[in-house]
Amino acid sequence: KESLELDISRGKSVLDVLKNISGVEVKKMGEKEFITSIDGEHGYYLYEVDGRVPDVPIGEYILEKDSKVKIKKLLPVSKKEIDIQIK
Repeated sequence: KESLELDISRGKSVLDVLKNISGVEVKKMGEKEFITSIDGEHGYYLYEVDGRVPDVPIGEYILEKDSKVKIKKLLPVSKKEIDIQIK
């Protein structure tokens, strides 16, 4: 786990912050942008701000105060396995 500290201007989005960090890849899909890779490790990622998952895309979450942003990779976890028999 890598920890960084950045100084930014008030009113910047989480996306603006991520664009200044090497190794973070963001792609636009439709109208939204998604984190698709960190340090070459592709996958699905979500972000938290101060321990909470926002309900807006990274480009729309505006940082107004000192905050801690965490990027977490979603890992596939099996919840159900279904054996299907064809007659």
